[in-house]
Amino acid sequence: MRTDTISRDDVQDIKIENLNKQMADRKIFDTETAKALNAFQDTLSEHVDVNNKNFEIVSETIQLLSDNQNKADAKIEDLNRRVIQLTASLYGLVVAVFFGVIVYAQFFA
Repeated sequence: MRTDTISRDDVQDIKIENLNKQMADRKIFDTETAKALNAFQDTLSEHVDVNNKNFEIVSETIQLLSDNQNKADAKIEDLNRRVIQLTASLYGLVVAVFFGVIVYAQFFA
């Protein structure tokens, strides 16, 4: 009977040792997984930070391009207005020269 009891105790001890080993292995696995997750989270945070900075740079660049486009549009409108004025002046000059030639031809020719 005593051998039976020792044998059962030994079996229980082996089972407890196995469970303790499994628990220790699980704790190691959990620790390593937590470290990997933290490293992954840090990497993601860095990528998000970089992407946010890039987004800000792109937004600023788009704003600058928009401002520059507006300035260029204003300059183009000003140049168009000047071209129209110069064209009208040129037409007036051509008409004046034409009438001058006609008047010259009528009275001095």
